[in-house]
Amino acid sequence: MAEGGGRFDEILSETYVRTLFSRIHASTPEEFESYARHCLACYAPLLPADRAAPILDLGCGMGHFLYFLKQQGYTGHWGIDSGADQVAFCRERVTDRVERTTDTVGYLRDRPGRFAAIVCNDVLEHLADEALFPLLDAVRGALAPGGRLIASVPNAACITALTTRYADLTHKRLFTEGSLTQLLLSAGFEDVRLYPREQRVVREHRSRLHAWAWRARERFARFMLAELHRHLMEGAMPQVLSINLLCSAERGGAPPHSERRTPAR
Repeated sequence: MAEGGGRFDEILSETYVRTLFSRIHASTPEEFESYARHCLACYAPLLPADRAAPILDLGCGMGHFLYFLKQQGYTGHWGIDSGADQVAFCRERVTDRVERTTDTVGYLRDRPGRFAAIVCNDVLEHLADEALFPLLDAVRGALAPGGRLIASVPNAACITALTTRYADLTHKRLFTEGSLTQLLLSAGFEDVRLYPREQRVVREHRSRLHAWAWRARERFARFMLAELHRHLMEGAMPQVLSINLLCSAERGGAPPHSERRTPAR
């Protein structure tokens, strides 16, 4: 979904599945099932109650989130992506309700007020600065009144943030709770809410003792991480420390950023 980066990003986009995505994602039935369980915990409270509501997965990749929507009975799901390999994989393995577009902003502007929710998972961090507001303006315009943007981005407050930032050459930035809220409010969204997105695989334990040891280790790691932030930031501690930030923001009533005009004097 990278836009505005010239030939460098074009090459990386064309080879993305082969050179990166396929090396970190197995795209097996087991992986899709695990991701769906993760989504049920993180995303389900944010989605429309109406299972027929039109939901767009913007930058759908290999279709993991679309698989979750199908599993939960959302019949109005739809996905778009700029990658030919991703779209072909989705159509073959997940759903035929997906299409390729290389002009995401134009696609959204052609569908004013169409969607009850637009989901952008791992999209915003790939965009150049000059592409952010045009995309978010188009997202706002494509949402129905009361519609919501649901987005997930890498969290700069996580202890692994440096690895996340440079693990993918198409990453342009990470976000904090403050910068993500600033971006969405500046783009005209309202009621911005932030949540942790816990990227967990459901684990099978050999015994009750093994399960107890795992939970104890996890709680200790989270405690130490929180203490590290308190020590280094002297009270200005982030509220969300997970690898990814999940947010929900309402369309709002302000005009799109790209249409704003300086008042005449």
